[in-house]
Amino acid sequence: MNRFSNKILIGLLVLVLLSPLGIIIPAKFHAGNSWGEWSIETIKKDLGFVPKGMEKNAKIWKAPLPDYGTTKGKNSILMQSGYYMVSTLIAMVLIILVTIGLLKIVQKRELRLTDTLEHDNMPPQKSDTTTVKQRIYISKN
Repeated sequence: MNRFSNKILIGLLVLVLLSPLGIIIPAKFHAGNSWGEWSIETIKKDLGFVPKGMEKNAKIWKAPLPDYGTTKGKNSILMQSGYYMVSTLIAMVLIILVTIGLLKIVQKRELRLTDTLEHDNMPPQKSDTTTVKQRIYISKN
């Protein structure tokens, strides 16, 4: 790995370690849920209604670890922070793997395109009996 990759990895690890602040700060200041992690019940209580699209999609999507724990509402902040970091790591690994996969696909396509362009731009060869000196002359002109 080069220095740039190491800096990226260190930055990502710092973000993983900071991710539990999304749970700790609202709990510390009694602010309720973390931003964007509201249940349908919370939305209804705060807004007085639930948007139709949100209500429809809430029935489809169920979080693998609701409330970042294995039991609803009974995990300590420390346990939730651990689950939060694990969730962050899993998401980062998935994003990195998808990115690497897409990069490989793009690189293969570029390589094929480059090979095709180079092949099309090569000067025609008279025969295999041309000398090295003749080939250099042909390729320069």
